[in-house]
Amino acid sequence: MIFFSIPVSAGLKAPAKTIQGKLVNDLPAPFNVQAVIKNRSVALQWEWQPPEQQPLFTDFGYEILRQDGINNVVTGLSFVDLHVEYGTYTYKIRVRGSSKEHGQRLNHVSSWSEPVEAIVRVACEGVPRIELKVEPTQKLYNAIPSLRMHLSGRMTQSEGCSLKNPMYKIDAETGSSHTGTLQVDSQGRFNESVDAIGPEDEVPSGDTSFTVSVSAENEAGPATSNAYTVGVHLQNKFAPKNSASDY
Repeated sequence: MIFFSIPVSAGLKAPAKTIQGKLVNDLPAPFNVQAVIKNRSVALQWEWQPPEQQPLFTDFGYEILRQDGINNVVTGLSFVDLHVEYGTYTYKIRVRGSSKEHGQRLNHVSSWSEPVEAIVRVACEGVPRIELKVEPTQKLYNAIPSLRMHLSGRMTQSEGCSLKNPMYKIDAETGSSHTGTLQVDSQGRFNESVDAIGPEDEVPSGDTSFTVSVSAENEAGPATSNAYTVGVHLQNKFAPKNSASDY
């Protein structure tokens, strides 16, 4: 991939139209296609050598095709693809022009140029910053399904970042571990209760603890919150009740 740093004009651009009339592949292809990536724009520039004998064109331009099917036609040797989403793109270019011969419309085209790749990276200054608070819905419990963890907090990040894959993870002292998707609003806030023990997990007895954390990622990379260790007690429903605290 070739990068350069000279001004590039977008030129007059219009969506490519369906070619009507007889198609003739008789023009040389564009060459030396180059790309400049700046923020969320891709600037393309190329060269073209006209043939010694060329038709008398009624219209003429360069068709730019992106690998996802987006195409444009410009009249000059440059094009700027604006507001491009984060990702990798491939572009190729061909010449197209129209002429008339004996009253018939002829559409002259070239082969496609060699493709050029552009990688658009959204500016993102750092990984998400995660604040987490964890509270068990019960300190004492006697039924596994009733034990839940209340997770609340916020995920913040710099402008230009996109939050992805917000997850929670609960590790039990018995060795079991399970994860799930965390629901986060547009401000990065979350507030929900989740099961602490899965249906297939080993059931702890007596005093036990769980370690809880949440994670997320953006274009700068992944981040994980500080881990919270929460202690709870599984009551034995068959044990004798000797005090008011047992009820």
